[in-house]
Amino acid sequence: IPSMPPSNEPSRVPSIPPSYECIDIDDSKILIAVGQNQFVPICEWASNNIKERCEEKCPCDGYKTPIKNLCRKTCNNCIPSMPPSNEPSRVPSIPPSYECIDIDDSKILIAVGQNQFVPICEWASNNIKERCEEKCPCDGYKTPIKNLCRKTCNNCIPSMPPS
Repeated sequence: IPSMPPSNEPSRVPSIPPSYECIDIDDSKILIAVGQNQFVPICEWASNNIKERCEEKCPCDGYKTPIKNLCRKTCNNCIPSMPPSNEPSRVPSIPPSYECIDIDDSKILIAVGQNQFVPICEWASNNIKERCEEKCPCDGYKTPIKNLCRKTCNNCIPSMPPS
């Protein structure tokens, strides 16, 4: 979903605060082994030693995403929201800046032949409609490829509309 373009005119009313809820991801599918044939959701696992485990990287995506970014509530890593303005803006809004990027997939390779491998986002780009809907074999087929290859799969996180 594309974001709204910035407004050309100042707003006539004060801004409405964005609604950010400090929550953990739904980690029911991201499990950590805690014993032989015993698994717990990642945020529950992190809650048993917050100081150390929240600083680790998640094995769910090749150890790229910090657990504190998946378990924001558990790890006390919430994104602060800006308070609403009390006055209307005097100038037009500027567009938010964020990049729509694929993960660094140089270590997540897909076999395309005998001893032939390509990075997962490159592989997905050859058949976006089908491959972006598949789950990644990198974590036991749990993470959708479209969440790893956001740019390739046109699955960017929309930004907040301007005020």
